Amino acid sequence: MKAFFYLLCLALILISNYGSSLQTKVDEHLERRHKDTSEYKERSGSPSALVIAADGVEEIELVTILDVLKRGGFSVVSATPQASLQLKGMNGISITLQSSLRDAISENKSYDVVVLPGGVQNSKTLAASEDVIDLLKEQKKSGRYYAAICASPAIVLNGKEILSEEKWTGYPGIGPKNDNWEDTSVVVDGKLITSQGPGTAIEFALKIVDNIISSDKAESLRKGLLFDRYVTVSYTHLTLPTIYSV
Repeated sequence: MKAFFYLLCLALILISNYGSSLQTKVDEHLERRHKDTSEYKERSGSPSALVIAADGVEEIELVTILDVLKRGGFSVVSATPQASLQLKGMNGISITLQSSLRDAISENKSYDVVVLPGGVQNSKTLAASEDVIDLLKEQKKSGRYYAAICASPAIVLNGKEILSEEKWTGYPGIGPKNDNWEDTSVVVDGKLITSQGPGTAIEFALKIVDNIISSDKAESLRKGLLFDRYVTVSYTHLTLPTIYSV
């Protein structure tokens, strides 16, 4: 009986020591894993997108861009050059953005992509903002992506001579245009991505995901959004009415 008691005590001691050693190894493994994960996140953090808008923005385009880029894995910041963060869209819908443009730029001076939704009033406001134009010029100079849809390619990018030899598109009824304008839904030329209007907003945002995140991610989003299942219209030769007055 006494021998059994000694053996039991010895077994408990061994189990205790093994358990302590095992716990130490588990703790060390978790610590290494946490460190590796933290370093990975630091190295491969989500691409950053700055979406700039003002009063008169085309609401469908703004919300679609924000939504699809967020779904695609971007760290998205919405900002405005105007005083109020609450915008009134071209159809009277109120939308509140996250930040003033200057605050957004001060927090991150190198966004992976800067995106401009359309709407004539919005585009004119963006074109009149030195902060917006300086940011776009720096984005282009630094070889980072910049993108615009609807009225913004013509009024902001072409109107302020940010475009040179790049091929681009925009809302068909809005100028100024040059010889490089193409009548198609989305045009990608280097780091410039442009698109035509509300009906091409999802395709436009998916193309940004495709070029900066991955084609696999963009394809996954297309399927999840049922985009290809129901969107069958080709925009290449679609004649759109002139509904804007510039």
